[in-house]
Amino acid sequence: MGLVQKIAVSCVLILALVACGHEPHQPPPASPTASPLEQPAVDTPPFPTLSPTLLDLQRDYEALTAAHQVLSTIWEGLARGESARCGTLPTVPDPAGISAADDSPYTDIAAALRQAAIELTRSSELWQAECATPRRQPPPTVINKGLLAVRAAGDALRQASASLPTAP
Repeated sequence: MGLVQKIAVSCVLILALVACGHEPHQPPPASPTASPLEQPAVDTPPFPTLSPTLLDLQRDYEALTAAHQVLSTIWEGLARGESARCGTLPTVPDPAGISAADDSPYTDIAAALRQAAIELTRSSELWQAECATPRRQPPPTVINKGLLAVRAAGDALRQASASLPTAP
C-alpha cells in the first residue's frame, strides 16, 4: 500500500470516527451499563412500626380515657351539688388484662394504665351501687370516694400519657 493510499485510509477512518462523535485521540466510551429501574420512593412512616404490646396499651389508654371522662363528669357534678342520671357506663378494661412483658420498655405505661383501670372500676362500681339505691343524692362520703377514685385515675392516665409515643 502506497503513502497516498495510507493517507486516504487514515482520512476515511478519521472521518468515520468524527461522524460517530469520537475524536481519534479519545478512547471510545465504555459500553453502556444497565441502570437500575427507577422505583418510586417509599414513604417511611414517622415512627417505626409500633409493637403489638404498645398498640394494646394505646387501645387500653383510649378506652380508659373515655370511661374517665364520663365518670369524672358524674362525680365532679355531684360534688358541685348537681344531679346525675343513671344509665349505661362505658366499659372499663379489666385491670388484669393490662400488661406488658416484664422486660418490656412499656412496663411503666402498663402499670399506670392498670392503676387507672382499678380506680375507674372502683368509681364505676360506686356509681352503679348508688343507682341501685333509691335516694335523691349520694351522701358526701360516697361522693368523696367517687371523686378520689376518678381523680386518682386521671393522675394515672396523665402519667401513662406522658410515656406513650405521640404522632407529630
